[in-house]
Amino acid sequence: MLYFIVPLRSRQSAVNWDKVVYDFNLTLKSILNQTDPDCRVIIACTDIPDHPADERLGIIEVPVNYQ
Repeated sequence: MLYFIVPLRSRQSAVNWDKVVYDFNLTLKSILNQTDPDCRVIIACTDIPDHPADERLGIIEVPVNYQ
């Protein structure tokens, strides 16, 4: 099994959150279209963006302290 780990910047640190989410979804689409369907994607993020539902996705919420 192949694991992909995708870190995602927080909404607060992004200049353009919509662009971040757009690029993130393109990345997911590319990963999930692998020829071997036996893969998993782990997303590490503070803010969970809209994304396609897929049983291969796992989300780890990472708290950030902006002090």
